[in-house]
Amino acid sequence: MVAGIFLRNFKIYGGINFIPFLESENDKLNLFIGNNGAGKSSILEALDTFFNDGDFIVHSGARPRDASISPVFLMKKSKMFQELIGEKYEFANNLSLSFWELDYSSLFGSTPELEKFIGLRDSLLKQYSSEEYFLFVFGNNPNNRDTVLGTTSRIIQNHLTVKMDIDERLFINKHNSLCGNVKEIYRYLYIPVETSITEFLRIEENGIQSLTNKELKNEIKNTLNHLIELPGLGEQRITRRNISIINYINEKIQEYVDEIENSVQSIDETYHFNREQRSKRVNVKDFTEVIIDVYFSKRRLQKDGKHIKNLSAGERKKALIDITYAFIANESETEHEVIIGIDEPETSLHISMCYEQYERIEEIANKFGTQLFVTTHWYGGLPVLNNGRLYHVKKNEERNVDVEIFQLSNYFEKRGSHPNDVNLKSFYDLTSSIVSAVRSKPINWLIVEGKTDKDYLEHYLPDDLNIKILPVGGCTIVKKIYEYLYLPINANEEARDLIGRIYCLIDTDRRGITLELNSETKNGKLCIRRMQLDHDKNIIKLVRISDNLNTETEFEEVLYPKRFYDALSIVVNNHSTFQVANEATETILQVFSKYEFESSATFSFIIGTNSILKPAELGRNFNSDTEVIHSFFDSKKDEICKEYLKLEKEESPLWILDIIKFYS
Repeated sequence: MVAGIFLRNFKIYGGINFIPFLESENDKLNLFIGNNGAGKSSILEALDTFFNDGDFIVHSGARPRDASISPVFLMKKSKMFQELIGEKYEFANNLSLSFWELDYSSLFGSTPELEKFIGLRDSLLKQYSSEEYFLFVFGNNPNNRDTVLGTTSRIIQNHLTVKMDIDERLFINKHNSLCGNVKEIYRYLYIPVETSITEFLRIEENGIQSLTNKELKNEIKNTLNHLIELPGLGEQRITRRNISIINYINEKIQEYVDEIENSVQSIDETYHFNREQRSKRVNVKDFTEVIIDVYFSKRRLQKDGKHIKNLSAGERKKALIDITYAFIANESETEHEVIIGIDEPETSLHISMCYEQYERIEEIANKFGTQLFVTTHWYGGLPVLNNGRLYHVKKNEERNVDVEIFQLSNYFEKRGSHPNDVNLKSFYDLTSSIVSAVRSKPINWLIVEGKTDKDYLEHYLPDDLNIKILPVGGCTIVKKIYEYLYLPINANEEARDLIGRIYCLIDTDRRGITLELNSETKNGKLCIRRMQLDHDKNIIKLVRISDNLNTETEFEEVLYPKRFYDALSIVVNNHSTFQVANEATETILQVFSKYEFESSATFSFIIGTNSILKPAELGRNFNSDTEVIHSFFDSKKDEICKEYLKLEKEESPLWILDIIKFYS
């Protein structure tokens, strides 16, 4: 995987810039947003320059020798066992350890961005062992396409030339050879924002080569290497010989070339066929690629009877993404590790097609595990993309580029740190994408407050309802989205086209919320409900916003009591020394151990008369202690949720049936 990238005086990126791409193994998807000219596409183009020898555009006013593109590679050592043996492996391992272990703090003053790289490295070390993974930084610049990253080159060279007893020239040769080995493992498929017909056909051809499964290529190679029995050559013609098909083809072509060369030399002996490559023979790999190219060139992709090249620009881009998805969804091993860059996949597409486009993108990255880099101006994709990283690229006051990084999984929950224009556009595009989604496919939506709400619901709701659960970060945001959705969903002309349904679910907060609209549309396609404990009937209801029942009830309080108590107990023991407040005299374990499970509890409240806790000894202040335990719960919601979901599954709570009924 590409774990990050250094950009030095490349396009808009002046000076040295470092952008980390990897926080965990789930970060396959990297989504870049920002204004035009901010520097989003430059990141994708930099990868194209490095992997595919694309144009190297030096930052205005900078010298070419001061420009470089240097990706950071994190790769399993087992992937390179065939390419690296003996001294090659020793050099690769020592180079990798230099990046894993060396102290670069002396360079922080002159190169502050290097500190970000060290932060990434230290984060990776917590998840990946240097014994199992290589960490490399390889760079290129306009003058020399294979160079060590300039800011660390002297430290690494000095370290390795002494450690391995090699001179500088040998170090550079070994380094460049290793860089070539690493590049050969990857194929970067880049789909720019605008593609000419010629460019489209080139991308289609390269994509098919990169994505064709390894098994098929091996079948072709094995066939070409198959031995056939033929008469001997020259004086040995009376005997038989075994020769591979590939060698026989080379032999016959060479005989023909020799004849032509002899013929042309009879006219002028200075003519000859020069072989520019080290080997004049065509190898199995060359033939395999030619066979695949020719085969697909005779079977160009069509849509509705039209050749793809005759479609609109937006349709062509969609076709490239669809064919890429089709190859990757085949889930067969490819010869190379494929990395994909897509510039503005929504360009020239109707909004009704944008949702499907991003759904494909999400699956390419998160379902099939392909590293993906995407730029966009369509923020409606944000709710569709659940795992990965979001990069807000913008220019600062000094006209340099700043990159803010968020996790896609909690983008809306962290909305307070985003610019107002991003938030506004997010809501508009979000609601547009939801309406578009329920019109185009039988997909149901369930909009909830937080990620743990989503996790609990996914645990209990049946899979066949085809529900996409969207956490947005609070009841006021759920309400706001409901209000945005209400008008188009309630309109008669829209309702006829709606296939899916939308359910908005919130807690009952102490302050409560008001809603000027009805709590459901007339056509029954959209509703909003809040969770509420009915004390008189001792049941949990999902009520309208305007309902008279109004007792504070949050999601974790309507779960199975014993299971919730067990999960809470596990997390308390995992954090036995935790103190809720600095002035606290007891740890959370000391407080919690003074209570036991209340077997008569019907729900999972911690505070109040319905609490799952009862004192195990006299003399405790119940209200004060349960406030402490509840504060601990608030700080460990994610962890408690994970433990709850690990425990043995039981039937769904009764209130879940109300949600199921809405979709049925």
